[in-house]
Amino acid sequence: HREAVEAGVGRNAYQIASLIDAAAKAGDLASAERWFKKADVAGLRCVNHMFGAVLNAAAKAGDIAAAERWAKKAADSGVQLNKFMISSVVSAACKAGNISKAEAWLEKAMKANGNLDIYPFVSVAWIYSEQGRLSEAERWIQIGVESRASPNAKSHKALVRAASK
Repeated sequence: HREAVEAGVGRNAYQIASLIDAAAKAGDLASAERWFKKADVAGLRCVNHMFGAVLNAAAKAGDIAAAERWAKKAADSGVQLNKFMISSVVSAACKAGNISKAEAWLEKAMKANGNLDIYPFVSVAWIYSEQGRLSEAERWIQIGVESRASPNAKSHKALVRAASK
């Protein structure tokens, strides 16, 4: 672990994961990516949480290109994308206003892993609600419910918002 300490990343992957997570929570994609790279260069095992944190940072930044790049890097590293990682990619696409990418990722996720929560469905519905497109917002909430994702207050708010436009 001497290389990790010399690279300034601490003694284990969980310490660096905390730094990546802190950068992600601050919405600082560049710092999250920088810490991830330091861990990788130091030979630390990059755990699922580290990929998830960088994906979360990309989502907060609304950077769909970065989110897709990190999702691919995770998959190429043998990490199976979980529902939180997929939600981050969908969220990044929605924040970037790229509804077609958001829908494509959500459809891909439903085929690969039916165990999603309501959040990515609501993210897509929310974009449609901003446009006053009630039928599309309803469709995505319904697909989420049919996928056994429980609706929440935000899903109902998205529908009310769409209906009021």
